[in-house]
Amino acid sequence: MQKVKFAPGDVIIKQGDEGDRFYVLESGTCDITVKGKGSVMKATRGVAFGELALLFNQPRAATVTAESDVVVWQASRPCRRPKP
Repeated sequence: MQKVKFAPGDVIIKQGDEGDRFYVLESGTCDITVKGKGSVMKATRGVAFGELALLFNQPRAATVTAESDVVVWQASRPCRRPKP
């Protein structure tokens, strides 16, 4: 995992995009929104997001936007080796 910083207004995850990263929020606040529903959750320290798209290879189910200065721990999907 690596530490990544985001500024207020930065979009960390965009609904519909391919998921290749998982995040754990160390500090700050993020707004989680879903098209047609609006804001569904405020993420704070310790909240993890991005796991569903990463695990099930599906598009992102929500948009996550930094509301303050944010620090996350990010894990990326390992590269897949081509079959010989």
